[in-house]
Amino acid sequence: MNAPDAARGKVIKCPGCEAKVRVPEVEGEEQEAPPAKVKAGAKAGAKKPAKRTKSAEDFLSDLDLGNIEDTSSRVCPKCGTESDMEAVECPKCGVEFATGQLSARAARRKGMKGPDPQDFYGVVWKDSWEFMKKNTKLATRTGTYWMIFCVTSLNMFVFAKMCTGWPPYLYWTAKAILFALGLVGWYWYLNGRVIQHTMAREKKLKDVKFDFLLDASLGLKSGAWIFALSFPLVIYPAVETFLYIGEFQNAMYQGETRANKEAKEQKLKITPPETIDKYVTEELANVSSERMKMAWMITVGVSALIGLFVFPVAQVHLTMKHSWPSWALGPMLMTAFNNIGAIVVWWVLALTAFLPVFLLVGGVGFLFYNGNLTYNFDIKMPGLETVLGWCGEKIDEMGFVAYLIAEAYFLLVAFAAFATLTYAAAFPAVFVMRANGLFGYYNRERLNLMTVAKPKVLAGFWPRMVAGMSDFVILAAGGLVLYICMVSFEAAAMKFDMLMQYDIFGYKVGIHQIFGYGGFFVLVTMYFIKSESGNEPATPGMRSVGLGVIREDGTKFTPNQTYGRFFGRILSLALGGLGFLMAAFTPKKQALHDAMTKTLVVWVGDGEAADK
Repeated sequence: MNAPDAARGKVIKCPGCEAKVRVPEVEGEEQEAPPAKVKAGAKAGAKKPAKRTKSAEDFLSDLDLGNIEDTSSRVCPKCGTESDMEAVECPKCGVEFATGQLSARAARRKGMKGPDPQDFYGVVWKDSWEFMKKNTKLATRTGTYWMIFCVTSLNMFVFAKMCTGWPPYLYWTAKAILFALGLVGWYWYLNGRVIQHTMAREKKLKDVKFDFLLDASLGLKSGAWIFALSFPLVIYPAVETFLYIGEFQNAMYQGETRANKEAKEQKLKITPPETIDKYVTEELANVSSERMKMAWMITVGVSALIGLFVFPVAQVHLTMKHSWPSWALGPMLMTAFNNIGAIVVWWVLALTAFLPVFLLVGGVGFLFYNGNLTYNFDIKMPGLETVLGWCGEKIDEMGFVAYLIAEAYFLLVAFAAFATLTYAAAFPAVFVMRANGLFGYYNRERLNLMTVAKPKVLAGFWPRMVAGMSDFVILAAGGLVLYICMVSFEAAAMKFDMLMQYDIFGYKVGIHQIFGYGGFFVLVTMYFIKSESGNEPATPGMRSVGLGVIREDGTKFTPNQTYGRFFGRILSLALGGLGFLMAAFTPKKQALHDAMTKTLVVWVGDGEAADK
């Protein structure tokens, strides 16, 4: 078929069979002709030359391009894909029809390994809604678990409030906190599973199991996560606390000194306790804890805001094998600011989804509390007096039977109230979890996810800080045990008048304090020296992150280097932490104790790469 030059690059219809044929843009471009139709049973014979009734010039003169051009579709000049006439760019390769070049959107997507982050804004609402409707049973399970956790925890707190002794009070309080942690932990567990399911693009959410101890541990982990993020911010209130303790101890010493001086002037062999209390009270009146309290309040507030801001980013990182960035303030803030648009959309979605729950909480609070919410939870039970009247009891004369009735009624009302709130919150919670998973899926290229660690690569400041925080928590737990033993010994010695004290640099120090503080120093010393003197030198905190210590020349560690690293840490601490901060600026990412001992902190690596 012959066609004029004006038909180049267009789709025209064959005058005979009306098949659509694309006319080549350039002369010589190959053009596949439509296959000829052969009737069934017909034999292929020798082709007869077509009878020409008109010349080529006559055919061209009779050809009406306006009638044979296909105006219902357009063809991509690059890949030949047909698309609607209204399309601006090719749906396959992204070439703009007007310019013949890749569009900005197509060019951006071509440079990405994953999905386009811009698609997140268009699918997050609808996809999350469809996921919630598809997983109504999961939302119902969540509401049931939360209701049980809430009612049980509240009941345990009521039992603790009724206790008169410390042992039962601590027992019921600990159980109440355990169930409260389980409530938070279930959200963390389920949120992580939904994020993994969404990022893997699985068709069905599987293996969602309930484990109370796991949930309680994850609830505790959520508190540890907030502490880890706020760890760099704790320097300010820690300094204020240290100054306050110093002022407090000095006031105690000055009060005792004044009391002893007065007793000496009166030629008394023993200073009367009431005299000591008098002068100590006068000295303590000049010591104020307001600055310390304000510092802690500011730190807690800022930490909570930061935790809320980076929450969707951190939850995605927590599902990775290497989750240390979620525990480090610097990486979390930088990643969150790089994805601030998606974070704002996620929070708008979350607040919108939970708006009915906030209104319900306000209504329940208005119904049950008398406007004076204190530590004692002044709960007014609607209808309690009527129920007691039915049972022949009076609310002003609460006996054993009345207390049992009140407790049963309390549980019934608590179940009703918490069931309303938890089931109302469970469905938007699943909705928001899916949105968090979509946030991770569409923004994975900008979240700096660490999926693999190469062996013997230098570890920077932030992963080392996370490892240091893990070591700090372990040592703090050991120090707490020693402190409890020290205080218990002091109380027993004072009761039997066997407390031995010595005057050291003007301060009275007991023998129990010498053993307690000395024991803690020995614990810290052995912790670092023993952990870094084995075949794989690394503290437990380093191993939890995936780090290890090697020598610069690759040779085996020596005992002197182990001791040098420990005392180098003490020197770094004495310099106000500047020795640790060196790891953020030195070329080999060495802290002071690394430079002193010519050692490096590196990634151990994953799998076979680590073994090699």
